[in-house]
Amino acid sequence: PTAAIVAGAAAGAFRFWLGGAGAPLGIIVILTAAATGLVLGPILSKRSGGYDLGPLLLLAVAGSGQSMLLLLLPVFVPGIDPWRMIAPHLVTNCIGILILGHFLSADGRRQHAHRLAESQAATDPLTGVGNRRIFERTASIVFSRHEPTALLLVDIDNFKLVNDRWGHDVGDRILRQVANAIQAAVPKNGVVARYGGEEMIV
Repeated sequence: PTAAIVAGAAAGAFRFWLGGAGAPLGIIVILTAAATGLVLGPILSKRSGGYDLGPLLLLAVAGSGQSMLLLLLPVFVPGIDPWRMIAPHLVTNCIGILILGHFLSADGRRQHAHRLAESQAATDPLTGVGNRRIFERTASIVFSRHEPTALLLVDIDNFKLVNDRWGHDVGDRILRQVANAIQAAVPKNGVVARYGGEEMIV
């Protein structure tokens, strides 16, 4: 939304500065295009940080609909035939939206993949809490501040017996339950991580 507002305002101001009889309509077309993006942006669904072809085509068609405002051109510039301008305007808008949308979607997907990789690198896949790497990184920052800090190392007693008697599936379920219970009890500014096999650290 911020980008649409800034771009619409900048383009509208530039069109106003250029002047001419068609300036008012030009500003209306620019602001309508920005408003279309603002309305459709939250409605169209993204997948993995980008738009698929279907939503992108819908955005291109809707975003080009403002070209029909050129029919109002004779009001501002008498004697001009708007019909010969509409088709090139529509095609140019459609192609521009598709190309720009494709590049923005590709960039969005790259950023999404990067965030996902960072999250996976910092998360224990079994329990969903942090892993040892993220704990050690966070701990070094916290301890460098020389502020009062609590450190807890929680170990599940006789955990090997659980795995031996009931199997690793049950053991994994217990690990997840313990991690969830600890996470729920720790304040938001605390960090919970799986430190070892059945060891949790806070």
